[in-house]
Amino acid sequence: MKKISSKKNLILSDSTNNYRLLKKYMHHKDKYHLIVETQDEDVNNCIKAINIDNLTERNKFIYETICDVLDKKWNHNLPCEFCHNRCIASRNKYMDKEFDGCCYSFKRKRFGKVKKQKCIHLKDDKTCDTKNISCKLFTCNYLKKNHLFSTSYDNYLLLKLFFNKKEKLILKYNFFKTEEEVLAKLNKKSIKPYVLYLLCFDFLIEK
Repeated sequence: MKKISSKKNLILSDSTNNYRLLKKYMHHKDKYHLIVETQDEDVNNCIKAINIDNLTERNKFIYETICDVLDKKWNHNLPCEFCHNRCIASRNKYMDKEFDGCCYSFKRKRFGKVKKQKCIHLKDDKTCDTKNISCKLFTCNYLKKNHLFSTSYDNYLLLKLFFNKKEKLILKYNFFKTEEEVLAKLNKKSIKPYVLYLLCFDFLIEK
């Protein structure tokens, strides 16, 4: 006699709340059977991530997938409109650095001014030699103010579904770091309460 499955169906489509359904499936995989009726890339990437049991491997997959998605978005829209190595914000006198756009890292002295310098990952051909998700999620105030372009953490189902509030801080605010540094920080869990974690800037790789 054929055994009848006791799993309930979860149907993912373009008209369903896929975040809620995927969250339910992620925590109770043994109770549900997924039926996918959407071609949405974000949804399908979430399913792939759910099926990666190793946390380190899963975080790496999510990190690199989102970086690739953001690269495609930036390269398709080209909102910075570089001309002779000057971005649109620089040409409109909206920033103090004339060249290389936002590719300047910051060094804060304990009792002194903030020092700006070119990011060490900026290559001669003006591309980056590492994948930094914080940089890719960043949109300068000029672009946002003039409604020219915007990226938002909350636009990406992969990020919303898998990372908590502490991990969100790590992903959003560790500019100019390597992929390996960010992933190492992400994989290291903290038991400190969120408020203390935030106030102590524990989410930063280097304080």
